[in-house]
Amino acid sequence: MHELRRRSFLQQLGIDTYISRSQQPGAASTQRLLVKRQPPADLGPAQVKTDPQNIALTPVARTAPFTDIASKLSPSPKKQPAREADVQTDPDKKGAVKPLEPFSVTAMVSGHWLWLEELPHGVLSRDQVHLVQAMARALGVAEAKCNTSQFDWPIHNNSQLDLGVEAARAGLAGFVQRRLEQFECRGLVVLGRACQGRLAIQQLRVQRCVSTRSTAEMLVAPQLKKQVWRDLLPLIGPS
Repeated sequence: MHELRRRSFLQQLGIDTYISRSQQPGAASTQRLLVKRQPPADLGPAQVKTDPQNIALTPVARTAPFTDIASKLSPSPKKQPAREADVQTDPDKKGAVKPLEPFSVTAMVSGHWLWLEELPHGVLSRDQVHLVQAMARALGVAEAKCNTSQFDWPIHNNSQLDLGVEAARAGLAGFVQRRLEQFECRGLVVLGRACQGRLAIQQLRVQRCVSTRSTAEMLVAPQLKKQVWRDLLPLIGPS
């Protein structure tokens, strides 16, 4: 930076500058400069006068205030994007993801098949379990014991995390995949349209998958068992 420009900045900041009167041993030679103050109207081309004792220099133009230069050199602050958690948990914001209503899905392993059904009231009746065992025996299993487990949504109460539809589908898919691998199931039977809407089947690694009516519907309307049997026929045969 030019010495005159540097001193002009310091002067406008109210900082005094000093020059040593005597030459210090080992220090670089000091060049003494004398700045002459002139009114803005009298500013003209730079004039350099030589003097045996001092060198007088006149600035070419008036220097802008230090604060103005600093504001031009410093970049303007960028607006930080909104955090994902803020968008999802605030329903007043545009595009916010509302939390999904709680639901429960039961997973029944019977006859080397995984039977999946949503429970509207979160309770699995004994008649529903017996009906699943009967369908498993109809598929050619001599003894169809039933192992049940349940998936409840939401799986946590942290409002900072995603509690929307896609998060629920991914969570249920992970639960079902673990059951398929744990019991080495041959395939998956999805009972009821409500359960079909909850499950992302494309995220599963399963060879056979059949969708049909729920056990709750069959217990209310037994004539639906004929349709369910036709839907289960593709499962009969070698795996």
